[in-house]
Amino acid sequence: MPSLFPEFYSYALIAPFLLRIVLAVAFIKYGAKGFGETSSLLSKTIGGIMLASGALLVLGLFTQAAALGIMALLALIKILKSKTSMANIAPESKMLTAFMATIAIAIFLLGPGIFSFDLPL
Repeated sequence: MPSLFPEFYSYALIAPFLLRIVLAVAFIKYGAKGFGETSSLLSKTIGGIMLASGALLVLGLFTQAAALGIMALLALIKILKSKTSMANIAPESKMLTAFMATIAIAIFLLGPGIFSFDLPL
């Protein structure tokens, strides 16, 4: 079946870019929460890693490695949330965590998109 809007296929690199920016903003937001006054050393460490991952995604630098790191961080936060006081940097719901993990997988598989240092030539 023919596509309804085939002219939009020329903008295929914009979708991974938008996903990358949305995930980066979310990770920077949650990472900044790790530096509160009552945060533990573990929260500050994971918050710093989240900030670094978000910054790498914004720049489009080492994008696939950052996406893998984000998937690992989401799994680690899920495990540690029940055992320690990680509630301040963890996403609020399981659905949000699932969306963030899905976006990270998409970025890993699709690549960084346009406006990145990792753009394949």
